Amino acid sequence: MVEQGDGQIANEPDVSQELLEAYRANPSNPEVITNIWRSFLPEVDIPDCKWSEDKITESIEGVEGESQRGMMIYLPDLYKGQDGLTRLGERFPSINNSRTALGKGSGIFSFDFPTGWYKVEANTTSPNLYATAEQLSAHFSRLGRFGQSLEAYILGSQFSKMINNRYFDEDYSSLLIGSRIDKRCVSALFHEHGALSVMAALPTGRAFSTEGGRSMQLR
Repeated sequence: MVEQGDGQIANEPDVSQELLEAYRANPSNPEVITNIWRSFLPEVDIPDCKWSEDKITESIEGVEGESQRGMMIYLPDLYKGQDGLTRLGERFPSINNSRTALGKGSGIFSFDFPTGWYKVEANTTSPNLYATAEQLSAHFSRLGRFGQSLEAYILGSQFSKMINNRYFDEDYSSLLIGSRIDKRCVSALFHEHGALSVMAALPTGRAFSTEGGRSMQLR
């Protein structure tokens, strides 16, 4: 198990109250989304979000057919791969500790997803509970979605904390089948003070009532 977090407070994004209120009032407006993400990640050159408001608002189907609310995130080159995970640890220091850092040497590998705007589940509680990695993979593939990467998960969770005052998965863990540790899917969760727990999922074919799975969709 790789444990990140020693209770440090993450760097506070320099996002104005005006932008926060605009986003909370209309989280599916592409212009509002673009503006708040440019403020959230000012170190990144973020293009306009070209998703239509209808597509952003459209619910995401869960493994049991339930409707899940989505939200947009931007995944930049800067925060992809092992070097990107290291930079995420520097950008959001609450996820690190002195024993283990994200990035090279951690054994974590993510598939090479394109840079761009992705729609992810907005649930703060893990979606798609009690599903195996195989069930999740088949379900996401049918919907034209990918299993979420650890990099996307960290960015989405930090954004969620800023908007909702809750990280992803403070109660249950999520399978991230877009990332691997020693050829096994990543299982991750956040703690309420910002620490991140990352581990290799148990062998395939296992499902748990306290573990779900997250996905991502490129336009």
